[in-house]
Formats: sequence, structure tokens, C-alpha cells
Amino acid sequence: MATIYCSHTGSNTSPYDTKAKAATTLATAIAAMTADGDVILVDHTHTGDNALAADTTYTLSYSCAIIAIDFSTDALAEMGTSAWIGHSSLNRRVRFTGGASTTHFLRGLTLRETGSDNIVVNYDGDSHMAVEACYFWLGGSYSVSTIRLGAGSPGSATTTIARNCTFRFDDVDGRIEVGGIVKMFGCSLAAESAAITALLKVSAVGCALYAEGCDFSDMGSGYLIDTLFALSLSATLVNCKLGSGFVPLASQTGFAPELYLYNCDAGDVHYFFGHYDPLGSCVAYTSIYANDGPTYDGATEFAWRIDTTARATLYNPYISPWVSTYHDGTSAITPRLEILRDGSSTAFDDDEVWCEVSYQGTSGYPISTIVDDRVTLLGTPAAQATGMGTGSWTGESGTAWSGKLAPASSITPAEIGELRARVCVGLASATVYVDPQIRTS
Repeated sequence: MATIYCSHTGSNTSPYDTKAKAATTLATAIAAMTADGDVILVDHTHTGDNALAADTTYTLSYSCAIIAIDFSTDALAEMGTSAWIGHSSLNRRVRFTGGASTTHFLRGLTLRETGSDNIVVNYDGDSHMAVEACYFWLGGSYSVSTIRLGAGSPGSATTTIARNCTFRFDDVDGRIEVGGIVKMFGCSLAAESAAITALLKVSAVGCALYAEGCDFSDMGSGYLIDTLFALSLSATLVNCKLGSGFVPLASQTGFAPELYLYNCDAGDVHYFFGHYDPLGSCVAYTSIYANDGPTYDGATEFAWRIDTTARATLYNPYISPWVSTYHDGTSAITPRLEILRDGSSTAFDDDEVWCEVSYQGTSGYPISTIVDDRVTLLGTPAAQATGMGTGSWTGESGTAWSGKLAPASSITPAEIGELRARVCVGLASATVYVDPQIRTS
């Protein structure tokens, strides 16, 4: 394993193994690597790559680390906004791609592109790339430029992890594009960023995204997920700060995006939960709730509010997340979820709203049994059962219906473990309030 130095102040003398002999460009330093485990140490004031003559792809054929340091102290240091790889005034794509079955680590680098091209990290191949404390800067004016994390073309399989990285967009049409498996921790939009109209888009390979502890508040009132065209994205955000007035999903022509928000908000709110897809949404809601419903702070009750889009049907309903509870009995029980329809006293039929219940129904194995109370397909719908009564709810308009969703008959768990239930809504453009706790009798 070799240590290779890179700085515009070096003599560019192979094998670049001292600061004095440092390679004067990153491309030269990368070309000097010969084995897995090589490390390139980049002067955090390095300006040898701040005016690239052409689009540049840095191919990392070996598993390696590229780390920015202070050459005077050897301490970790970031390039920040004073030095960069790319160009400050011309259109220069900057791309890092890994070799097959390789792992890479980038720290403290600033990648800068100005114009209508992209910054790309972990573009191709079958590689795992982690980036930490990096600054990604899309400058100038553009309409389709992105900072991409992960694979961009079919046939690639990548995992990309970004920690404490900063994303800067000088135009409202900038996006973070994600592909493959992407995980983000402690990342943020630069305070200097424009209020982009949408935060996320997806590459041609689709993506599973997990982000925690990120500050996306400088996006303002834009969409979290842009319109996707025949592409799949499942995104989960946990404990993130969002823009004031953010909109979860842009209008979708397909059925691809799914978004989970756990304790994410623009302000001092610490209970918010949301699930969104093109068929509907489910959010934590504090204006209507069951009087004995769950609380998020020991005192304040909330319910789930489900809103379907015009695309929900009996055969393709909106399906809420699961509600779970631990159950340690093996006797027959009838679990149920209490629901409310506000603004109408007409009961929901079982082809409009129903539940699914999952329990440990097989002895000796963890396999679950799933039952429901949906109308028999091609059968005649019937009204769902009356629930605990509108007097047991707070916040309804005065014209409402209280119902309950439960399996058609009792169930008998064969093992202790998790008991789960969820709500399916096949009625288009409908609103259903759910008390998100499983009650049993």
C-alpha cells in the first residue's frame, strides 16, 4: 500500500511519495496507484485541477482512499470553497467511477461544475463508494444539471454513502440525482444555494435512498421528489430538516416513487410521520383523533389521516404503513382498527376501505398469516361495522361516521411476536382517519 501526494506546489516527480514530489494533478496521482489500499493525500489548497480543460472521469481501478489534508500540519482539512476540482466558469463534467468489486473513500474534496453538465460520484461498475465532508457545487445557469450519487446507467450496481457533505446549487433547476443504493447522513444544502424547485430525482437504474440527520431546509417550498418518468425510487428520510412549505411529491405520471418521512419537518415539530405514493398518503394528524388514541409526547393525541388520489381503486388501493404491537398470547383474539369518516355519516363499504392483519399463525416458524376484511372479489359490497362512536373522537365536524376494521372472524396466533395491521383504501379521492393502535377483544 502506497501513499501518494497531490498538490499544485509539488515537483510532479514519480512516485509522488513525498509532499515535495507531489503530483500536480489528481489524474496523475490516480494513475500512479498500483494496488488496493493505496491512499492519495490531496493538499486542501490544491489548485492544479481548478480549471479542467475538458470533461473528466476519474476511474478508480483499485480500492483506495483520496483524502484532503493540510500539508503544513497533516491534519484533515476540507477544500471548501477556496479550491476545487472542476471549473469555476466553464461547463466541465466531473465524474468519479469505480472498478468492479472495489471500494473507495473520498474525503474533503470540492467538486465544482459550472453550466449544463453534472457532478457524478460512483457512476458505474460494481463499486462501493463513501464520500465524507465533501462539497459538491453546481454553479452557473442550467436546466437539467444534477449532482449524482450512484449508478447512472443500467447494468451498474453501486452503493454510495455520503456523510456530512454539502450540496450547492446556483440555479433553481439543480437536483440531487440518486441511483442504486444511496445512504446520506448529516448532509446539507449550502446556505448559498438557490431555492431549488425539487430536491431529488432518480437515475436510469432506480434507487433505494435512506437519509438521516440531513438539513434540506434551503430548498424552500419545492418538491422533495421530482416527477419521475418510468423510474423507481423508494426514499426514507429520518430526523431531517425540510424547507418551509415543502411538497412531498411532484405530480407523477407513473406509479414509481414511494416516500417515508419519520420525524421530518421545517420547524420545531417532533412527531411528524408521512408516507406518500402516487395512490395516496398517510400522515400523522393532530386535529382529529380518538379520545383515547396514542400520544406523541405523553399528552397530545394524534391520528393517521389517509388521503387517496384519483388513481386508487379496489384492485389497486392505497396501502398504509403497518401499525404494530407485541402480542404474547396464543388464544383467539379479534384485532381491530378504529376509523372515522368526517363530513359524511355514510359508512364506508368493504370495497372502499378495509384492513389487513398479519400475525404469527404457524407454529414452529416465523412465517406470518395475513387476513383481511375486503369484499370478496366480484362479490357484493357491504358496509363496514360501526365503531366506538363519534363521541369517542375529537375534532370531527359533527357529521361523521365511526367505524372499525377487523378480520371477518377471530384469529389465533400460534407464536408470540408482532401483531400488525394496516389500512387499504380503494375509494378514489377519499379521506379516512385512523386511530393507529391495534385494539383486541
